[in-house]
Amino acid sequence: MKKSKMAQLFSLYAENPSLTNEEGARAVDVSSDALRTMKHRLIAAGYLKPESDGSVSVLKEFRARPANTTSVFKAAIYEEMVEAYMEDFRQQATFADRLSVGREIRLILEKM
Repeated sequence: MKKSKMAQLFSLYAENPSLTNEEGARAVDVSSDALRTMKHRLIAAGYLKPESDGSVSVLKEFRARPANTTSVFKAAIYEEMVEAYMEDFRQQATFADRLSVGREIRLILEKM
């Protein structure tokens, strides 16, 4: 599984606490401004502690935030519903039936 940029940055600081912002930005492939923001977020979340000499100390192991499983689950249900309705849509013989099934599909797609 691919690491997030934040996880990559944390790993770099864990391996090399005296990493400069420019080196980190090149390694993670972000701008210096973005790197400073990411570093500040790691410090604010309690993962890193800045030292007086410019280096950082790792306070705790980085854990990426879990994906919102509820929204992923809901999206999967909506996709399955659309697939089922699409099969029904194709099997309808009259225009009125297709129109009513099409409306249901449209309502589901609006919620996705």
